[in-house]
Amino acid sequence: MLILLIPLMALAINTKKKEDLTSIWKLLFETDKYSYNPINKPDPFRPFIYEGKENEKSKKIRSPLEQIDISEIKLVGIIKTKDQKIAILEDDTGKGYFVKVGTPIGLHNGIIKAITNDRIIIEEKAMDFTGRITKRKIILKLRPAEEENE
Repeated sequence: MLILLIPLMALAINTKKKEDLTSIWKLLFETDKYSYNPINKPDPFRPFIYEGKENEKSKKIRSPLEQIDISEIKLVGIIKTKDQKIAILEDDTGKGYFVKVGTPIGLHNGIIKAITNDRIIIEEKAMDFTGRITKRKIILKLRPAEEENE
């Protein structure tokens, strides 16, 4: 803008006409300002994976496991009983949790769907930007691949 300003100011000084100075001032500083009209446009700040509005379920008191992201949890053991399998989970701080099939887990309304001999399967449901509910499977293994090679 400074490059344009210098020749125009030199022109105005040479002509010494008040009308020229006024027109140059309007040209440089009194232009129409852009105004964003959001009608029929998507919200640019809305995330692609949309969890929806808060409802009755989201207002309930959440367990400690529901306040931790699944990426911060690791599977450290599985207990087999006559009737069921119980998984032992540990968070980043070293705190342990005993869980079974159907236990809610994670920040995104996950539920433990299955416990096998060496892993647990967690299913999370989330609403994407189009409004469809998508399911995501997460598998936590008892011994991750890095530890198996050692």
